[in-house]
Amino acid sequence: LLDGPGYRTNISFARLRHQGCCAAHFQRLASLLPPPDLVLASYPTSELCEAGRAFAKARHIPFLLDVRDPWPDNLAGFFPPLVRWALWPVIWHYRRRLRSIVNDASGVVSVSRVMLHWAVQVARRKRGTGDRVIPIGYERATSGRTLQVPERFSTDAPLVCLFFSSCGRSYDG
Repeated sequence: LLDGPGYRTNISFARLRHQGCCAAHFQRLASLLPPPDLVLASYPTSELCEAGRAFAKARHIPFLLDVRDPWPDNLAGFFPPLVRWALWPVIWHYRRRLRSIVNDASGVVSVSRVMLHWAVQVARRKRGTGDRVIPIGYERATSGRTLQVPERFSTDAPLVCLFFSSCGRSYDG
């Protein structure tokens, strides 16, 4: 778990400060750990995704982005119509950050085609071979399937992944 000062409301400067502190804490801790085989970062937040991207890039590790939310585009829905125009600089800033994160990712995953399309559209690129929709849940196979594990992974050399995200009262773990 990453340490941050916390925040009371979802739309606040305290939340932005919290996210920056968590990203800085990750950067301090990650430098002390052996590198994983993959970095999986959930968006939002851009701060943690940028920290994960920098960590992966410095160690030549694949960086995978999990897009869960259309931030900052959904920000306008929290404000009255007359105030929304004032949010344009904030939305532009976070879209620019997201564009950079998506374009540096080895792949983008999301729970829906719409969310994946939104992310690659913001990044101004086409859907790539590393981009996938991974729906929540699964359908049980009607016939037996064998799990194919790449040869480079074994009991002695397992796949090691790093996952980080944000938690709060609105998340049901």
